Amino acid sequence: MSLPFDQIKVSEDSFIRKFSSDIEDDELYWHKDKRDRIVRVISGKDWMYQEEDKLPVELYPGLIFAVRKETWHRVIRGSGELEVFIKEGS
Repeated sequence: MSLPFDQIKVSEDSFIRKFSSDIEDDELYWHKDKRDRIVRVISGKDWMYQEEDKLPVELYPGLIFAVRKETWHRVIRGSGELEVFIKEGS
């Protein structure tokens, strides 16, 4: 299975991901990460982030949020491209 984003490595523990507006909804599946992450939204419109048993949260440029390892979560497609900067922790 291919990944639903393009990724540019910035450093050993950080990268930029770009999600296309052409992506199919079923490619944005629920998943868990193996490491904690801090995410900063660079650009995007109408995209959402959702954790298990919580309501979706709008993603907007400048928003910074944490994704805890082993937490079920997903991204919900908006309009235009979504670009985020991600820094991984332990």
